[in-house]
Amino acid sequence: MSLVNLSDKQRSTREEELPLLTYAHDASDSAQFIEKESSKSRRNRRKTETSESNKRNIQQSWRTSRHPTSASCQQSSDNQESFNCLQCCFYSLVCCAIGCWLACPPVPSCVANKIAFRPPRRGKTYGLSCEDADGEMIEVDSACQAYGKEQIRIIPRKNAELIATALSNSNVFVVKTAKKNHLVCVWLSSNIPSDKNVILLMAQPNSCDLGDLVTFRIISDNMGVDAVLFDYSGYGMSSGRATEANIYADIEAVYKFIRQRNSTAHIVLIGISLGTTACVDLASKNPGNVAGVVLVAPLASGCRLLCRKPNKGRSSWLDQFCSIDKVGLIDSPVLLIHGVNDSVISSSHSLALMKKIKNPVEPLYVEDADHNNVLGFPEVFRRLRRFIEKEI
Repeated sequence: MSLVNLSDKQRSTREEELPLLTYAHDASDSAQFIEKESSKSRRNRRKTETSESNKRNIQQSWRTSRHPTSASCQQSSDNQESFNCLQCCFYSLVCCAIGCWLACPPVPSCVANKIAFRPPRRGKTYGLSCEDADGEMIEVDSACQAYGKEQIRIIPRKNAELIATALSNSNVFVVKTAKKNHLVCVWLSSNIPSDKNVILLMAQPNSCDLGDLVTFRIISDNMGVDAVLFDYSGYGMSSGRATEANIYADIEAVYKFIRQRNSTAHIVLIGISLGTTACVDLASKNPGNVAGVVLVAPLASGCRLLCRKPNKGRSSWLDQFCSIDKVGLIDSPVLLIHGVNDSVISSSHSLALMKKIKNPVEPLYVEDADHNNVLGFPEVFRRLRRFIEKEI
């Protein structure tokens, strides 16, 4: 039996792992005993390290729960990135859908028609009624059902009292176009007696129908002449679909009806905004009885409007509503009226058209007038009266 004093090499770096003196039966057992004690110490150390690691995790969790700002900010940032990604995907899908709708079929006229026409919802501003076989007035869904009837009435649904007043001393009728569409038309007889044999044929702007005819009644009474209005194909209660070809056929059908009713009348075409294209198309064929043309806020062509280049050179084969290519064919005097502050169709379009007109009269550029209120200025009525009384 002997006491063995362990050397420094055999001691652990940590004093608590092995004692300085170890009792053993003999020297040969010392190494085994030391190895056994070392294994036990390593196991204890691993347990201690695991315990300390768990303790650190618990402390970290506690600090996070007490101070969640950093983690919350990170989570909020991740959520915001996900939301932005979803937004981008959504807007991309919307743009693709609109592009497909506009470009299918990829025919210039089809694309132009989708962009140009914005008719009010059918039945929103007025309804239509006519006599049935028993002589009773019934409401109908379309001008087709009223075609050929003697008694046809407009039922105002928007500004009912004003429209009812405007419809006094008027006649509602339906015409059939060369495109087989049926149009609702109104013949407004002037409430001011006059010996003028002049009839105004009016082509209205894009987003209006006969439910907004109060302005035209004012024009008719101010001029002391009759006025004929109509809804384009696909507008109001008129049948068919709004297209460039259809609105040209529409105004021609109404013009022929006027001539059948009064073959000696001097017909003055008045177009407003998109309606100017229909008036220019009809007048460029120089039919009889067209005494004059009034273009209010006209556009030179569709592409020139979209590209904001009214003075562009030759028209592209893609271009539509090319009034600038037809206006020079008109023999009748042409009056241009435009608001200086028009941001929809710039007055530069009128300037471009003016250069092409064969028989122009002095134009009117209205200060402070924009695209929507140009007809509300007194100087417009004075200029129209002078044109009708002295220049046609």
